[in-house]
Amino acid sequence: MLNSGICRTINRTINRTLDAPMTHISANDLKTKGIAAIEFALSTAPEAIVSVRGKDRFVVMDMAHYHYLRECELDAALAETRADLTAGRTVQESPEAHLAKFLKQHPELRSTYLKTLQLLEANPAHPSLRLHALHGKFDGLHSVSINLSYRITLELLIQDQQIIPVNVGDHDAVY
Repeated sequence: MLNSGICRTINRTINRTLDAPMTHISANDLKTKGIAAIEFALSTAPEAIVSVRGKDRFVVMDMAHYHYLRECELDAALAETRADLTAGRTVQESPEAHLAKFLKQHPELRSTYLKTLQLLEANPAHPSLRLHALHGKFDGLHSVSINLSYRITLELLIQDQQIIPVNVGDHDAVY
């Protein structure tokens, strides 16, 4: 069960999004007006839809709104994780076994996974990794992004020039 503060945050975000009608920007407007089209659209709403050939394709927003939504996403993920841990919905296996199973289920991510590890080894502070410390039950672990959906949790234990990955998966599997 989510705590009441997180539920209020999620409800406020949903209501704020529903109350503010999204403006539309056509690809042609972007081509002819450039960034001014986005700035104008965002002057009346926190998000705008970009349509290409009459089909809604993208959503744009200012960075403050993105950061707010990202915080809400992380709050919800943390609450969901805590609920899963409390309910015993976790699996215990070695990192090697988990990685092998993960890559067998998602062979299309092998190259991205390896590049993520290479970047982590070359520059752990690179913003593309979205490296951040975890807290609570996962205190002492860190997380990096493989892509928008999948994460690696790891101990930033550098041992003989190695960083040790602990877990690989999507939000539900990792957290």
